[in-house]
Amino acid sequence: MRQATRTQWIKCTIAILLYLAFLIWVRSWWGLIVVPFIFDIYITKKIPWSFWKKSKNPTVRSIMSWVDAIVFALVAVYFVNIYIFQNYQIPSSSLEKSLLVGDFLYVSKMSYGPRVPNTPLSMPLAQHTLPVLNTKSYIEWPQWKYKRVPGFGKVKLNDIVVFNFPAGDTVALNDQQRDFYSIAYGEGQRLYPKQIEMDSLTREQQRAVYDLYYNAGRQQILSNPRNYGKVVYRPVDRRENYVKRCVGLPGDTLQIVDGQVMIDGKAIENPENLQFNYFVQTTGPYIPEDMETVVLPENPPRPPKSVWATIYIGKGKKEKLSRIDIAGFLYKKGNLTREDVGAIDVKEHYAFVAVRRAKVKQLLNLIQGEKIKGMKTIIEEAK
Repeated sequence: MRQATRTQWIKCTIAILLYLAFLIWVRSWWGLIVVPFIFDIYITKKIPWSFWKKSKNPTVRSIMSWVDAIVFALVAVYFVNIYIFQNYQIPSSSLEKSLLVGDFLYVSKMSYGPRVPNTPLSMPLAQHTLPVLNTKSYIEWPQWKYKRVPGFGKVKLNDIVVFNFPAGDTVALNDQQRDFYSIAYGEGQRLYPKQIEMDSLTREQQRAVYDLYYNAGRQQILSNPRNYGKVVYRPVDRRENYVKRCVGLPGDTLQIVDGQVMIDGKAIENPENLQFNYFVQTTGPYIPEDMETVVLPENPPRPPKSVWATIYIGKGKKEKLSRIDIAGFLYKKGNLTREDVGAIDVKEHYAFVAVRRAKVKQLLNLIQGEKIKGMKTIIEEAK
């Protein structure tokens, strides 16, 4: 064996000490099996890591140099994205006025502590599906239990957080834009066309009706793979990424009164340029184009019957609605509207994030700590 130089010993010692510090941080002693390989790279050199450099064939050297660089880059990106930071693109307009669709976020994984992946064997830069090949970007075995390593702090009120969508555990591949449970519930309602007034039922009766609709709709989806595609399960870390604002922390009692979020009976500080969405239906005239934001349905009704749309208007600007002949607000149901939600206690290890949805029951998402990925740190506007 060739005698190692003093410089090699110093580099090897620094590399091993840094690696051991990393293992202490992530609390995983299985990683000690890598230490002999680090020692071999710097000192013993028994394994021919760079065998291709000695090849007499220039094509082999050229190809292998690219392979070596790509593998190194993928491994580096894998660890950086898990433990330091990762970039995401805003997929929806629910945080509009604070964050815009298409903006790129650089999310710090160290703010709350990196979450060790549930599915460690995965392709970097692909959340759940490999482009072009359209196959899973991860291997389901092994699956590790939830573990989060120490970070710089905890989730705070009004933090903008990135998390894995809770209802994204089950997905119909031909309709991935909607969560499976909403699809199944809607299909079940269609199969049982008789309208049921849910407000008149007890909570147990409502649960029974929901289960009836969901189970019927689920069977309908599973029996029609041509329409809905294959139904798959996704581990927590492979579900869709969502970006929302935290409005409730463990121990808080959360309410919404007249559109204002209340924590323990006190109004929270609203973000700048807060806006509300109104689901409206006109008696015939079209909605003016100068309304702040108008989102029309795919197949809107035509005059003279009615025109309906979703309108996003800033707080204190409801007078804009008086400029159109409104037939009704479509989001209201009984005495409960999106602007009024009763007291909800936030449990330990959970956080509430605001989600702009069409149904009251989907207005707020209770996010378990294991689903939180990190905190937004930098915004890069889309070009």
